[in-house]
Amino acid sequence: PLDRDPPEGRSQWRLQVSATDGGVEVTTVVHVNLKDINDNAPFFPQATLNAQVQENSLPGASVTQVTATDHDDPQEGSNARLVYSLEKNVIDESSGRPIFTVDSQIGLITTAICCLDREKAQKYAIQVVATDGGGLKGTGTVVVEVEDVNDSPPRFSKEEWRLEVSESLTPDLPLASLSVHDLDLHNNFVFRVVPESGRGWQLFRVDVGGTVGELWAQEPLDYENLEHRRGFQFQVQVTDKGVEGWRNPANVDTSWVFLKLKDANDNTPTFSNSYAHVTLGEEAAPGTLLATFPATDTDGGGECQVKYQIAQQSDPQGRFSVNESGAVHLARNLDRENASSHTVQVLALDDGVPQRTATAVLT
Repeated sequence: PLDRDPPEGRSQWRLQVSATDGGVEVTTVVHVNLKDINDNAPFFPQATLNAQVQENSLPGASVTQVTATDHDDPQEGSNARLVYSLEKNVIDESSGRPIFTVDSQIGLITTAICCLDREKAQKYAIQVVATDGGGLKGTGTVVVEVEDVNDSPPRFSKEEWRLEVSESLTPDLPLASLSVHDLDLHNNFVFRVVPESGRGWQLFRVDVGGTVGELWAQEPLDYENLEHRRGFQFQVQVTDKGVEGWRNPANVDTSWVFLKLKDANDNTPTFSNSYAHVTLGEEAAPGTLLATFPATDTDGGGECQVKYQIAQQSDPQGRFSVNESGAVHLARNLDRENASSHTVQVLALDDGVPQRTATAVLT
């Protein structure tokens, strides 16, 4: 069988024919031209072609151009004359219209509607068909990936953040992470504390931490500070368009922060006087008041309870006692012949965890 078409066929043959009668020989040349018939279907070099188009593109935006091959002769008849069409298009649910279209002559695929939304559909698969003049067909698949455009506004995951933070939190740690939702793939988040938005706003800042806002204190927080102890409330904002995004309210989301400070036992009790010297006769009776060592503790807003005790190692025989107000009394008779002086340590202990202790000395 003769094959006219590529890759191995020939469209022409040149034959030299000779005739002889045994003595004389003559020759002639015969040219054989093969006539094309439509025996080849068009095909796409790649069964699947990947393409991209930006979301929000206007109708007519170029997606890709497909080209099919037909080994029939394009110069002879219409056997290799190709027409492109979309056999399995995708339909827009809201309008019921096809999303893509193809130029029947050159195979250019474009968008047919506005506007694609990557947040609704990230990919589409359509089937393109090439049909030759004899009705033979070839098909290919075009996978269209919708490229992201930063068109969705950010949203805090909470309308308000109620935080309880210890005053002892180290400065190298954020107070909280404020998470944000954004359907876009690529965002340029910027956060801020809204000026004049509430009590204590100037003491805080919000830095970018990937896809969250990290809330930091601008200065140490102190429960013993009355203003800090009242708590803080202020607004924070986020935009996904960088610093320029603050100009468009549609790109901004706002949330409230209510921050309550927890007390930490970070203060030691303080004696109003930490040393006293007393001279008394050895005949002093038990119960005699020797000195008073009142102590205070600023933890808990100044309401921390302070307890007193005599350090055992300074009074192993229990000659002295201290009451709940820090007053030291003689508990047993003294004998100058046994000891002419005594050095007593008075301890003030707070009720925090871990417990802190201050020491006063009575001689």
